[in-house]
Amino acid sequence: MAKTIELLSESRVKTLKKPGKYRDGGNGLYLRIVETAGGDLAKSWVFRYRFPPRAKGGGKQRDLGLGSVAKLDLEHARSTVREYWSMIEHGTDPMSHRQAAAASHASKHTYKQAAETYIAAKRAGWHPRHTKAWERGLKKYCKPIAALPVDAITADDVAKCLRDDWLAKPETTDRLRQQIERVLDAAAADGKRSRENPARWKGSMEAKLPDRPRGRKSRPRAAFDPPWDAWNAADRLAAVACVCPLALMGGMHVRDLLSRLSGRALKDVRCHHVSSEVRGPWSGGPGAPPQPGGAGPASRRRSRPASRRRSRPASAAPRRCFPDER
Repeated sequence: MAKTIELLSESRVKTLKKPGKYRDGGNGLYLRIVETAGGDLAKSWVFRYRFPPRAKGGGKQRDLGLGSVAKLDLEHARSTVREYWSMIEHGTDPMSHRQAAAASHASKHTYKQAAETYIAAKRAGWHPRHTKAWERGLKKYCKPIAALPVDAITADDVAKCLRDDWLAKPETTDRLRQQIERVLDAAAADGKRSRENPARWKGSMEAKLPDRPRGRKSRPRAAFDPPWDAWNAADRLAAVACVCPLALMGGMHVRDLLSRLSGRALKDVRCHHVSSEVRGPWSGGPGAPPQPGGAGPASRRRSRPASRRRSRPASAAPRRCFPDER
């Protein structure tokens, strides 16, 4: 009685622990289990066949690895074996076919090679910091297309590099898209790419990437925004002191004006064009608004003895804002 060969199952593939080869029926698919140097078990798929099949003795036996169990499950392994048997029936050796495909793919000019060529050509005219930024972008963000031939890169491949950080890092992804576009343009100029550039914004990336939210970025308002803030402050002070705003802007120290714009109290106005009688309570005299804690520039000034104070004659004419003012 002929011995029946059992088919493997997903549960059996997971539970097998003994090193060796386990056949999946009679289709040439084997599960190979080997013990690694660290004591762990490595499971992989192997396709065993003979080629050419009609040669004397059945041809030479060959073992073709299909990949590990972690990357290729049982159903996909069986599907790959069926494709290889079809190739054998048409006179094609699966191992030779895969070697030729690998050699053809290796001979293609990949995006990583094209980017390195572009950077090397521009390095002499670039700042070292700019060169490092290009190399960092190639290493960190261009992994999905680094190993692809430049002639095979599509808009979907470029979108994979940009989509994850498109909304979170707008400036970085914008620069990255421009870099990819320049590299592919350079590859087309060298004759290594004949298709339209998929990294262009209009008609390509515009349709692949989500729209960013519109609106101004919230930034803190500056304490001084010339010239309108200066004019508004001077106009406000003029309404209190009853003098010309231009005189205040010309006579007031810029530091004092900035202190008003930053929210401090208007109590220390120093303007040699405005008399003390006009300044009134804003100069820290009688009737001035109380300050928190009693601290301020006026309280820190050192008082001079009465004998050394300069006195102004009562008959002296008040100072004018402009020389020709009467």
